[in-house]
Amino acid sequence: MQNRLEGYPYRHVTNAALHEFPMIQRREFVFTFRDDANRRYVVHIEEYRCHVFAVKFHQKNHADSDLKYRLLTDSGWVHARRAIHTCINIMLDMYERYPTYSFGLVGSARILDTPLRRAERSGTGPTQRFRIYSLVMRTYFSEARFVHLTDERASVYLLFNRDSDYPEEEVQTMYRQHIRDLICEESRSERPTGQIGSAVLT
Repeated sequence: MQNRLEGYPYRHVTNAALHEFPMIQRREFVFTFRDDANRRYVVHIEEYRCHVFAVKFHQKNHADSDLKYRLLTDSGWVHARRAIHTCINIMLDMYERYPTYSFGLVGSARILDTPLRRAERSGTGPTQRFRIYSLVMRTYFSEARFVHLTDERASVYLLFNRDSDYPEEEVQTMYRQHIRDLICEESRSERPTGQIGSAVLT
């Protein structure tokens, strides 16, 4: 598949029906790619109510870890940027196929113990991943087509599709009440759930 950005070649592996949360989660699209060091990554595009896709990715060898979305590799910024670009290419591919869907992301806090990362985990500031997402999403997803809604305290990013079949308020409410709790599960033990549950997307 030809990439729009300088990412890695990727392939669509499978679709799966999701039954764990039948009132919230509908199905999952799974993609994979390898970086220049032959490390394999898995990208999960989970479909939720109100036509929202939640985007998550992790290194394949971390798949069995409860912290897989927070573990880092020593690949360096060039490889990390290409990995993020690959995820954006997948999102753009999904947008072409589902032109009325919105996208949600969470910049999970990192594990390593430094003052900045302790602040990330405590919920007192946006995570580095959130800051990166904020930059690249505004670059590649036009505000003419998407409303960019953020919650910096919880490091949550929502791209509301202006062509959505659902009102913006309904999508925001669903996202606040359900998706963030599910896709932030890996960090809820360290980040007070009250802050996530009560935060407002702006």
